[in-house]
Amino acid sequence: IAFGASQRVVLGSAVVPIAMSLLSANANRLGCICGAWIGVSAGVAAWLGTCAALNDGVLTVETTFQVRSDPSSLSLLY
Repeated sequence: IAFGASQRVVLGSAVVPIAMSLLSANANRLGCICGAWIGVSAGVAAWLGTCAALNDGVLTVETTFQVRSDPSSLSLLY
């Protein structure tokens, strides 16, 4: 599950910027590349920030890939 969670964060966060660049008539190469990297960076930052917040500020490999079973955090997994 650890690989699946990180894969969703890294790949999924670049989908919307890439899709919007394909639909825009004013899209250029620099905007498309920057949009994808900014999306990935924002996704990873949100993921790590959420992991730290759920674990009282502790951010380690174990807490980053920790799977929670309580209903309040299930939305964070998918």
